[in-house]
Amino acid sequence: MIDSNNNPRNMFPPQAVAHNVNELKHDVVTLIRLQFELFTADVRETGRRLRAPGLLLACAIVLALGAVPVVLFALAAGLQILGLSPSLSLGIVGVGGLIVAAGVAAYAWQRFRAAAAVMERSREELRRNVESLKELFLQDWSLHRESTPNHHD
Repeated sequence: MIDSNNNPRNMFPPQAVAHNVNELKHDVVTLIRLQFELFTADVRETGRRLRAPGLLLACAIVLALGAVPVVLFALAAGLQILGLSPSLSLGIVGVGGLIVAAGVAAYAWQRFRAAAAVMERSREELRRNVESLKELFLQDWSLHRESTPNHHD
């Protein structure tokens, strides 16, 4: 029997063990829930802290995008100085720019997919682990106790 303070000292040993196991299960589930809450809070905080640097990076990208046409025109002008026609110079620089852009985009896409795959793998593993722990710790231990031949009430 459990006294009024939820103390298993008046219980038979198998009942006390079952009671302590149930308390342990509850504590582990609570710990897991709190760990997820901490992780969620950390993700929110990281997002909040990344806003200003992200805005600065966006500004830098806009400035760089504005400078790219100037650089490409300068390259085309350099080719004209070497004796190529204006249209041929612009065509060569334009095709070269597209080839470089396609290569960078393909590389970036590969990196994005690899990064996403790692997170998906981790997320799925974490989900499976949590489900396994829930099954382990939330199962009805009283059914196991009742099936034990030396069960004392």
